[in-house]
Amino acid sequence: MLPASRYDVNSYKFYEAFKQDLLKIPGVVDVNVSTADLGYGSGSTSGFSLNNSKFSTQAHNIAFDFGYFKMFGMEILEGRDLSANIASDTIENVLLNERAVSDLGGKVPLGTIFDWNGQKMNVVGIVKNFNLSSPQEKVPPMLFMHMNTVNWMQSNINNIQVKIKPEKADKTIAALEEFWKAKINPNVPFEYEFVDKKFQNSYGTYTRQQAMFKILNILVVVIAMFGLFALASFSIERRYKEIAVRKVLGAETPVLLKILTKQYMYLALTGFVLALVPSYILMQKWLENFAYRIEISVIPYLVAFVLLFVLTLLVVLSKAFSATRINLLRFLKYE
Repeated sequence: MLPASRYDVNSYKFYEAFKQDLLKIPGVVDVNVSTADLGYGSGSTSGFSLNNSKFSTQAHNIAFDFGYFKMFGMEILEGRDLSANIASDTIENVLLNERAVSDLGGKVPLGTIFDWNGQKMNVVGIVKNFNLSSPQEKVPPMLFMHMNTVNWMQSNINNIQVKIKPEKADKTIAALEEFWKAKINPNVPFEYEFVDKKFQNSYGTYTRQQAMFKILNILVVVIAMFGLFALASFSIERRYKEIAVRKVLGAETPVLLKILTKQYMYLALTGFVLALVPSYILMQKWLENFAYRIEISVIPYLVAFVLLFVLTLLVVLSKAFSATRINLLRFLKYE
């Protein structure tokens, strides 16, 4: 995406003046312009309702050049796209997205005419919902029109969209920068953003939180293992005499290991059960922040349960096994 609106009063004519030149640059696949800034939102919303209907919606108004939906792979579920071959497509014809149709009662037949800011609009297509801003937010109702349908919409142009071949990205961007400096405005810095990166940045806070929690989890596990080892060492050392007696009476090493570790397995199971419900509730509350979210699977809890038992066994067994190798005479000589 290249910035546009701050370089010319009529940004659409500014864009039209060099669109064909941009298309000639090697690696450029398509060029378009819109009032929507994918990854952030749109600059205009308007409320409207259908004639003789109790339903209304507050839709994001998005104006664009022909071919916008095709360029971004947006699906038209009903009707058709706007076309340069149809004069009314720059005068009154518009499209709605699924969310807008839902807000307007769930059914908007093609050919429906309604009043929008004192201007008659005609619905010629329904667009499948797509994310306009952060994927955390619900898809808003949207109304789509050509840039010439409403002149004042041209003042909301924020950038020019350029689709390039990924395998030639570096060379194409360098050529675009050279074109910018030579043909457009050498005094203004050439700036660009990738749409996918803009959506990715909307999750920046959560990505940083993820990294922080990974570090904290490792620290918590390490500290817990040290604490468990200290507890196991203290309690098992107090049972050295019992271990010596059992060995004299013929207890085998596997039997002793089972006796020494059994209580810690019960403690681990109890701790896991006590943590299960609060953790599930807290995760559900956290996921409520996202309009599009996964359901919590049982698999992470099974993995956590197995990992807890394995780590507990490793720590306790390491101490228990050394306890089975004690010198019996040292603890039985006074008996």
